[in-house]
Amino acid sequence: MANNRDDPDRFARESFTFRRMRSWQLWSLLIVIALLVIGLLFWA
Repeated sequence: MANNRDDPDRFARESFTFRRMRSWQLWSLLIVIALLVIGLLFWA
């Protein structure tokens, strides 16, 4: 079972770098959605 996780080493590294580069976009989008929801709750 340990070999199965260590097998796609290159793919894991590439996906990690890709996720790290796009992480700030995802977090900013989540923050914007959270602010909109909070604003709607407070205004309504």
